[in-house]
Amino acid sequence: IPDQAARIAALREGVGESFFINARTDLFLKAKPETHDSALADQVIERGLAYAEAGANGLFIPGLANLTLVGRICSAVPLPVNAMQLPNGPSRAQWAGAGIARVSHGPFPFMAMQAWLTGQAEAALDTLDPIPGDCGDEYRKPPFLTASASSASRSALPDPRAPRAIW
Repeated sequence: IPDQAARIAALREGVGESFFINARTDLFLKAKPETHDSALADQVIERGLAYAEAGANGLFIPGLANLTLVGRICSAVPLPVNAMQLPNGPSRAQWAGAGIARVSHGPFPFMAMQAWLTGQAEAALDTLDPIPGDCGDEYRKPPFLTASASSASRSALPDPRAPRAIW
């Protein structure tokens, strides 16, 4: 905590008062939800108080959805507290009621869009008829879209500049 507070203080000194510094603590993000308790909240509060003293303008507590613990942190820390919206997490009104000043949506909208686009691509490729003499099913279902593909190969998209047969 002292090292991070020193970094925040140095940043504050370097950028002045008009720059917003949002300090982040990942204690809840790294811990399993069933371990989120008052002791962990106390650690976050300790960090929040130190970071506020060092010059932070906000505290980001991603990974926490327990509104009782959120309210406790918001009441104890003299900074606006920001949270990450989790799937099936609290509503905006519930966050606000617990004292949250800002809600980040994190990677979840991007992940949902990726899943939707993959489904659309799979559906489009499934409707293609192979061209005689073409590469048949391999053309219809690239390896990165198959269920058996490893996560590494799924991310290895084909080069869009590579020659391909389109009639």
